[in-house]
Amino acid sequence: MVQDQRRRKRATSSDVAAHAGVSRTTVSLVVNRQDKSISKSTRDRVKRSIEILEYIPDANAKSLRSHHTDIVLMSIPNYHDADVAVRFVTKFRQELEKYNLRLIIDADMNSLPAESVRRWCSYRPRVVFAPSSICGKESADLLRREGVMGILLMSDKPVRYASSLVMSQGVGEVAARFLIEKKGHRRIAYLAPPNSNSYDFADTKYHEFMRISTKFGATTEKINFDLTKGEIVKIVQNWILEGSLPSAIYAYNDNYAIALISVLSKCGVRVPEDIDVVGTDNTDLGSILELTTVFLDIEKLAKRAAYSVVRLAAGKSLSSKRSRNDLVAELVERKTTI
Repeated sequence: MVQDQRRRKRATSSDVAAHAGVSRTTVSLVVNRQDKSISKSTRDRVKRSIEILEYIPDANAKSLRSHHTDIVLMSIPNYHDADVAVRFVTKFRQELEKYNLRLIIDADMNSLPAESVRRWCSYRPRVVFAPSSICGKESADLLRREGVMGILLMSDKPVRYASSLVMSQGVGEVAARFLIEKKGHRRIAYLAPPNSNSYDFADTKYHEFMRISTKFGATTEKINFDLTKGEIVKIVQNWILEGSLPSAIYAYNDNYAIALISVLSKCGVRVPEDIDVVGTDNTDLGSILELTTVFLDIEKLAKRAAYSVVRLAAGKSLSSKRSRNDLVAELVERKTTI
């Protein structure tokens, strides 16, 4: 019974120090990764004691002492591009770790913006990286009052109340110039998820595409559907029955393009002989299936975001030039349009 109680008791930094035979200051330096002046053998001994005692540092206590944590909170609510999100977050996390910053992801899909912001405050983050559609001016003011040092917002245009990473990507324009200007298509369908959110940039891609479509007198129909409910089958069948099959498709992401190609094939429509298909994001699966696609370099985008976050975490400001995403969208032409 006594042994069970001891096992349930949470270890403290004093327990770790006593177990490792070092001072609490040494434990703190190792835990906070400020241990360059400490020998490797001592670091290893402290880490071993932390593991044995299952010591978990108290982030709230640390934040009360230093007025901030090493946490960067990133919000990714209901993001449809799962593959791209994983690639972005992986590189973003790697870059932050170089500066001893920890990434926490908030992926809540049900809370109202105000509820989300209050939840973020409970983590006492040093920097918040979120869509501007969720974090408005009042939310940004609340975060600052709660001690958040920096706020970086994903947006398709600069915002006045916080630093922003402008994500007007240009991928829609590149796709349009390829299909309309180069390939000569005049009847196109744009496929996107239902209830597209501003942080998906599905509407941004569409508006970029439409600017070129209008310029060249092409007709572009926007079709929103849920990829998981088989709605694409009905869409293709209706096209065939009505004789209204478009000459080209631009899809919001590669997954939508791949799903469409599969249904077209089952319905006897050949790609690219009967219809051209272009996706977005240059995913591994799209590459394997030789899908023509438009994309931004996700790793470079993640590094750009991390650079901005690191500056904000250090209390530095961002120049307007640095807050813009000036990466150039690229197109890889493969067998679905050749």
